Amino acid sequence: KVTACSAGCQVMPAGENDMCKGAGAGDVVSRAEQWVAVGMPYCGIQNHQYDSNICFKTCTRPDSAAWNVYRSDCSGLVSWAWGLPAGDSGGLRTHDFAPFDTSVSYEVDASNLQPGDALNSVPDEHIMLFAGWVDQAAGQAHIIEEANCDINIQDHTLTLQLQGGSGVHIPNWFPQDYVAIRMR
Repeated sequence: KVTACSAGCQVMPAGENDMCKGAGAGDVVSRAEQWVAVGMPYCGIQNHQYDSNICFKTCTRPDSAAWNVYRSDCSGLVSWAWGLPAGDSGGLRTHDFAPFDTSVSYEVDASNLQPGDALNSVPDEHIMLFAGWVDQAAGQAHIIEEANCDINIQDHTLTLQLQGGSGVHIPNWFPQDYVAIRMR
């Protein structure tokens, strides 16, 4: 498949498909879908390291020079999908995204969610990628997320109850309140 990339092409290591630079909405979802395609397991640390904080096991997942440096937990997924630097910790943490920190993201009205946006829980425990509406009138959304140590990446439909402004309640999966956010 040939894609014209507005910001140019990022050449990937041998054996991996090249991808678009930057993180436009389509790029964000397609990056997340790379993890879906391999059934990425949840890890709270970078690949091949021992996770002594969350899962208490060595992180063993499909190898890719591009994503090995990221944690494959919820905020690592959003960091990877958004094209943010991995840094020493393998990506940002949930509290590094809005509404807690607005340096890389900001709150948006939940009724204006766009593919590539994210939902960050309040308090800061979980973040998930909004991949688009399945049926906006019914509140059915396509969500991609890394949920916990015992569940590989999830690519599923969840019900979003819009609460006004940036507020969203998700009643049918880890029920809690979230804030709709967008990358700067």
